[in-house]
Amino acid sequence: MKHAGGQPYRATFLFVAIPIAAAIALAWIVIDRASVRTHLEMAERNRALQVELARNAMEEGFERLLQENRVLAAYSFPEYARGLRGRASMEALLEAEGDAYPESLSYCYLTGPGRLELAWARPGAEETMEALVFASVAQWDGFLGMSDPVVLSSRSNRPEPYFMALFPVHVGGDMVGILATAIGLGRSIDTYLSPLAEGEGRRSFLMFGAGRVLWASDDRNPSLFELDQGSLMTSRSFALGDGEFTIIADESRASLLSELEAIDRPRFLVGAMGLLTMVAALFFANRLYLERRGRQALASEERRLSARVAAGERELRALLDDRELLLRELHHRVKNNFQYLDSLIELQKGGASADAAAALSNIQARIAALAAAYLINADRPESLRVDARDYLTALAGKVVDGAGVELVIEAEDIPVSLDSAVPLGLLFHELLTNAVRHGYAGKRGYAGGHGDRVAVRFYRDGETAVLEVRDFGTGLEAGTADGLGLTIVRALVAQLNGGFSLENREPGVIAEARFPLA
Repeated sequence: MKHAGGQPYRATFLFVAIPIAAAIALAWIVIDRASVRTHLEMAERNRALQVELARNAMEEGFERLLQENRVLAAYSFPEYARGLRGRASMEALLEAEGDAYPESLSYCYLTGPGRLELAWARPGAEETMEALVFASVAQWDGFLGMSDPVVLSSRSNRPEPYFMALFPVHVGGDMVGILATAIGLGRSIDTYLSPLAEGEGRRSFLMFGAGRVLWASDDRNPSLFELDQGSLMTSRSFALGDGEFTIIADESRASLLSELEAIDRPRFLVGAMGLLTMVAALFFANRLYLERRGRQALASEERRLSARVAAGERELRALLDDRELLLRELHHRVKNNFQYLDSLIELQKGGASADAAAALSNIQARIAALAAAYLINADRPESLRVDARDYLTALAGKVVDGAGVELVIEAEDIPVSLDSAVPLGLLFHELLTNAVRHGYAGKRGYAGGHGDRVAVRFYRDGETAVLEVRDFGTGLEAGTADGLGLTIVRALVAQLNGGFSLENREPGVIAEARFPLA
């Protein structure tokens, strides 16, 4: 049927195209509103992830430093208080700790309120020592009867924002001093907090306790109520000792919406052009053409996605290969360093007296126990965990070879992280060495029927690992519990966050260490 001038045909097109265009425009508006909400939600989730990563990194780094100071307060300074270490040795130790941990601004060892015995400070950070001495005066009486550290915020931000950690030093159950350290926050701020404030309308803060601002990305120090007005505020907290730190990231909603509008302008133009194109396609294209184009588009998208997946797999494989290569190189270097250290000590023994040579041999044995975890892991760097059964068996062979003692080991197949395996190996070496050397006190075959035997058990008790070392000899002698070996044992158990017991068990002695499994 023909229509003059084509008017009915155009009217039919308008009657169909206008409702379709209106429906598409309405859908576009709905999708646009949903896009704004999604953008804000994604920005908030991304902000929370950034703050969470910053919190985890800062907590892990500072907790590792506090753990090192716990070991100093539990082992090195009690030795100094007993006269087992000299002043020059302790001063060298504090300087080495400062070199190893750039965050440490100063160390002070005080034997009474404000009574400074030993001190070390990084150049430019001398005034932090005054703050540590002042804190010891205020906290001394509160430390009596306590064993946990006290964490305090700094009185000023010079030479940089920092906090103070005070550790009691005990000898024989009595507090004889305080190890105080000032820990700088500058590196963590530059690495983790300043990036949170990059971009227009963004700020970040670090707070201590109930509202004390240790650092702010700008000169304003608003309250939490002010931060919450018209902004996306994300906060995460972590505890160090008895102190609590809070990271706050603040981002203006207006700034986010402005960014979204800048993104939406070209998107709106493209959408409008697409809408006109779609309307024209409804009029000019036929079903077969649309289906054919649809199949072509799907095939093209499938090829593009396949290429992206293949590229991603290649990149992942390359990253895994690089990781394995780096781990192999790391284990190789650690192994060489231990061997080099052992050779140096062996050379030193050649010109030493008998007592000094025996002491150096003890050091060599402890270094061998320390190196065992890395040596076992050297041939399988794909794992950062050590099989406890193989590990303890390898360590035991180094102790009992040539000692004339029968060793019985019952160990469960428990994977232990490399961080825990090192103190576990040292702990096992000390307990087994004590049992072999002192268990029978020179009386071989003392407990009839048992012979010169040492029994070792390592097993899981719920979420706790239990290490038992038992001999069948003469039992504990007076003063044994205060020896150097057991002092090291207690320090290592504390490093594993565990507990230790030593008691006579007729016949012989049983030593038991318990610590949580990570």
